[in-house]
Amino acid sequence: MKDGAWVPLYTKEVIDLEKSLFSGQVFSFRQTDKKEYTGVLGTCLVSFLQDGDRVLYKVLDGDKTQEEVEAEISNFFTLDVELCPLLLRWKLDPSNLLVGLRALRYSLVPTIFSFICSSNNNISRITRMVGFLYSKGEFITRYKGVDFYYFPSVEKLVDIEDELRSNGFGYRSSYICNAARYLLGNRLDYQRTSEIREMMVSIKGIGYKIADCILLIGAGDLSVVPIDTHIFNHSRKVFGINEKRLSRKMYGTIQELYRRRFGEYAGIAQLYIFKGMVDLRRKKPKQRLELLRRSLDSFDDIE
Repeated sequence: MKDGAWVPLYTKEVIDLEKSLFSGQVFSFRQTDKKEYTGVLGTCLVSFLQDGDRVLYKVLDGDKTQEEVEAEISNFFTLDVELCPLLLRWKLDPSNLLVGLRALRYSLVPTIFSFICSSNNNISRITRMVGFLYSKGEFITRYKGVDFYYFPSVEKLVDIEDELRSNGFGYRSSYICNAARYLLGNRLDYQRTSEIREMMVSIKGIGYKIADCILLIGAGDLSVVPIDTHIFNHSRKVFGINEKRLSRKMYGTIQELYRRRFGEYAGIAQLYIFKGMVDLRRKKPKQRLELLRRSLDSFDDIE
């Protein structure tokens, strides 16, 4: 399927493309026009268009059938999950500020390298770094002034440490090359989350938080809860945690508390809480207190 025509995406789920694609889950999509966002999805280059509540898509490159493309899109936006009933039950997003935010599933290998880039970094710099990594892969096309590439094979990332350093990757340069070498000699077809996690944390530059981001997005395990500073601080308030330092033991304890409260979709709850906490910083103090109070209400039935 590659005719360049816009096709409506039929779904009952609400998708806000901008909120979802630029929420710190994936870093390879680019805005190519007003309300239009383009990026690689599997073995296709796809452009999405926000038309009010509707989402349309068109395939710019790739030879998958329409059914295969739509299955890929459905998996990407987790359209198998009915989100509205979950949010209502959880009492998350009571002010409807995050309507349309979707948890994303993405290809495992690009996700691994994207989150190595995310260490002590901000979204704009991560996006630039990930774009550079993609530029090492096969060139697809230039679309509306933007060059697009498929993600390179790990072989192409093994010996580019000097090039990475000269392009601002810093200490992450060696992590990326080491990870590429590791992946060349190890299988990625583990079935259990625990196996993938232990494999990930054995790679220099990947700690438990980054490993869990990889599991949540790259392995599609929606029960996984990455714990960063925002989630830790929020958890201290809602769970009455006195520790000021996030130890490995406390990390696991908080994850278990999230799973008890939110079950198999705890990772989606984490996304909403994380995004809400980040957005809180942009609010006026009075608004901030009210939104925080409402977010705490979602935890009031934990035993």
